[in-house]
Amino acid sequence: MSHMTTLKLEMTDRNCLEEALKNMGCKFSTGRVRGYGGSRHRTADISVDMGRYDLGFFKNDPKDEKEPFQVTGDMYEIFSRHNGNGSREQWFGKLLQQYTLVKDRKAISRRGLSRYTKERTMNDGTVELKITLTNGLPW
Repeated sequence: MSHMTTLKLEMTDRNCLEEALKNMGCKFSTGRVRGYGGSRHRTADISVDMGRYDLGFFKNDPKDEKEPFQVTGDMYEIFSRHNGNGSREQWFGKLLQQYTLVKDRKAISRRGLSRYTKERTMNDGTVELKITLTNGLPW
């Protein structure tokens, strides 16, 4: 039985989303989203292979850069204990963290501050970005 669910995300930048997914080791393409029993659902801008099922990221108006992505998939099957994807909250939390890091790194680079930036991953998985300006004061 299919448990297709659609969630609205706060992510708007396709390139940053794709880079975040790559950082998480995800394989993705463009195409229809696989659900329970091999059923195929809506076409997604980004279709992530989650094993036997897919997560599909899409925008209703792909030309609208401010419109947030939505994600659809059989959340029950994808995030059940036996599939090894962790909980939905853990997976989307990691995706949001990676997406934010990608966006922040790009903003830092655009401002020419990359050489003043240090990045450190803590034991609990949080990431610290520290920017020090030439006068030695943190930004």
